[in-house]
Amino acid sequence: MRKVVNLLLVLAQVWSVAQSTDQLMTSRGSWKQPSFSQKSKTKLQILYRLCLSKAPDFVYAVAKPSNQSLPFEFSLVVLEMNSGSFLVELERVDQASGWDTMITVDWFLYTGIALVHGKRVFWLPDLSETKTMNQEQSAIYCTNRGAELADIADKETYKLIYNHIAESHMYNTKIRSFVHAWLASKYNPQTRNVTQSNGEPGFNGYGKWRQPSFPSSGINDTVLAVRVRDYDSQDSGLLNFPPKQALGACTVVCSMKLLRNL
Repeated sequence: MRKVVNLLLVLAQVWSVAQSTDQLMTSRGSWKQPSFSQKSKTKLQILYRLCLSKAPDFVYAVAKPSNQSLPFEFSLVVLEMNSGSFLVELERVDQASGWDTMITVDWFLYTGIALVHGKRVFWLPDLSETKTMNQEQSAIYCTNRGAELADIADKETYKLIYNHIAESHMYNTKIRSFVHAWLASKYNPQTRNVTQSNGEPGFNGYGKWRQPSFPSSGINDTVLAVRVRDYDSQDSGLLNFPPKQALGACTVVCSMKLLRNL
């Protein structure tokens, strides 16, 4: 096995960038190596070329032929994560046969507490403190960490993010028994439609608005937040306010793509 790893070190070309975003450490990289298989499946050991003290909590990777003109298509499954490398199973899916070509594996990893959904990673940079903030301040907070303020695309994403905040943030040790988080999405009080920051439709609420006052029909109440409690209550859920409105007891949910080209 040591000989195989040494050979890969000689043959591979790799770049990687590590970034610390408060409680979350993230890194992206790209690994290239000649690959040969007589069968449609094989296993590869991919090196991070990073100095990690332990195995990451999550690794996501995709594989493609380095020569994009080739017809090969691959699926990739991460089998094992270690502190210096991760093991994958590579399968050719355009046809059931082997290959002999240069392979590029693009990967993303993190160490910390986060949520992965829809090829994005969501996390709370601060798991304990809260601040008084408006949506713009929350967005800048994420931008300063190389990320974006979270959008909620659908009901499933809403449930996952809500539960992630409820389970990860230590707001119940504070004076209040709830915490707020601003969202990047915008609400149209006239059409009652939600639009994500990328222009695509977002989650419109569907019974998840805080009751009895929301959604507000005020023409300027166009920015969205969510109030989170550790139990289901009418005093939790989505809220809409004017753009400059500040809320107390705010945490921030940041988001980034697993890979830049997704």
